[in-house]
Amino acid sequence: MSYTKGKLTIWTRRKVKKIMLAFATISVLFFAITNLFFPAFLYKHLAFCVMFLLQPIITGIYAFFFVSDPELIAHRTERLLEKFGYEVSEEEMEEYKRRESEYNNLFVPTLFIYTAIWLAHVYVIESIDIRLLGDPVKDWIHVYGMFTYAIPILLLFILFELYTGRKHPDARRLEILVSKLRKQDPKRWSKILREVINEDKFEKQSNQ
Repeated sequence: MSYTKGKLTIWTRRKVKKIMLAFATISVLFFAITNLFFPAFLYKHLAFCVMFLLQPIITGIYAFFFVSDPELIAHRTERLLEKFGYEVSEEEMEEYKRRESEYNNLFVPTLFIYTAIWLAHVYVIESIDIRLLGDPVKDWIHVYGMFTYAIPILLLFILFELYTGRKHPDARRLEILVSKLRKQDPKRWSKILREVINEDKFEKQSNQ
């Protein structure tokens, strides 16, 4: 059974990678131009400038781990379960793809919007000189960022996972089954997963 990427959601992993690359390019150019021509702005808004530079890396990590590829993950889940002796219906696979697509449609825009709002709010609190424990924001930005950016994004990921799992119970059931198989026999599960991935690579090369 072959698969086709990007049929169900506009937020494919490939598109997200392109957006993150553009974001990284803009952030590097912004920091370089600010450092060269506007050092006073850089000094006054150091936390904002540094986080704007680092944000593509931080956001990219979240995107790498939490953005789904609905067609690919459904395809591999089906192959994996078949090798364990389970039959998966076409309807179950379609619901699995819809669940992953809906999750992407919720998580990816939220990730980008929250990132933009968070950077803007860092700029604002630096502009009005709000202090944390008596110190400038730039002195606490790593701790402040963890509590106001990193943890909320993780909570949103969990929220969207729970929401889409409850909305698509058959897809959730397949996820639970895969997790159960992995815990029961980790070595066999890893071996079969490698087989599925290698078969996908061979199939892809054969179709080229």
